Amino acid sequence: AKTGLDGMSALEQIVPSLVRAPRDVYVHIFTDADVHERLLTARWVSDDRVVLHDPARALVGQADDESLPDTAGTVGSPWLLWIVNEMREMTAEVVHFVSHGYVRNGQSALAFAESPSANVEERWARCIGPNQIAAFLTQLGAWAVGFTSPVGNASPMGLRQLFDDVARVRAGPIVHHDAREDERGEQLADAYTTLFECREPSVSAAVS
Repeated sequence: AKTGLDGMSALEQIVPSLVRAPRDVYVHIFTDADVHERLLTARWVSDDRVVLHDPARALVGQADDESLPDTAGTVGSPWLLWIVNEMREMTAEVVHFVSHGYVRNGQSALAFAESPSANVEERWARCIGPNQIAAFLTQLGAWAVGFTSPVGNASPMGLRQLFDDVARVRAGPIVHHDAREDERGEQLADAYTTLFECREPSVSAAVS
């Protein structure tokens, strides 16, 4: 959406560190069709604790523009609906987004392609705001949420504002991660480990 994002490199940077954390961690990956195809041959994806979900099972999105309203209590994004459907027989402790940020007229959002299985209108992003994210987390039973600002993020400040906006509409731990400051994702993995072990997080250049 908006500009190119190297999803393969972004995932490769953080997922191996997460699954090496000193707990029983399973990472479910939801990404678009192009990155999914590349992930099928990635060595680290063969780890039993990494679960790769097929975007072919997702619905194709509607042709909304970036002014998509952010209605409280409603989940309408094809991306989020796909994840809810795939995870319907389990809960997720944490949801972590690796995505472009977006902000306009003081409203923050994540910027996605129209759906996981199609990106016909490459010049238009589909935006997911804080209220929809909060409703999505409730449906999954997630108690924590995180956001990685990847290299090439179209709006780092938009993502930082979203981090703050989600905290205002939903109680619970929330993490902001700057991938440029954490080459191997170790600071992110450490932040989640401290959360699960109920310890004070260490000071980190990459994680808020």
